[in-house]
Amino acid sequence: MEYITAQAGKKMLCIEKERVEAILMKPEIWRVPDASEEILGIAVYNGKLVVYYRFDCKQEALCGILVRDDGGGVYGIAAAAVGEEGLSREELEPVMAGTVNGVWEKKSD
Repeated sequence: MEYITAQAGKKMLCIEKERVEAILMKPEIWRVPDASEEILGIAVYNGKLVVYYRFDCKQEALCGILVRDDGGGVYGIAAAAVGEEGLSREELEPVMAGTVNGVWEKKSD
């Protein structure tokens, strides 16, 4: 299966390619006071608010990956670098299961 890879801090995330809505350069992400720890902030995309989740990435992200969720909404992942890779599901483990779907991390050896 094809995945978009995202370097988020020390994590290499793998996002199912068919779920990717858009990849943005330097998204403007605003912090949300008193938000839970897994939320980095919010941004506007096509006139709608998008929640960006924190995956070891700092406030200023070089890239923003917008991912379609199961309900038709979109959420964001901030990343320092983006790529593409073909991987098998056996090489991956889910990240934040139940909160975000279609985002994986490579298993450690």
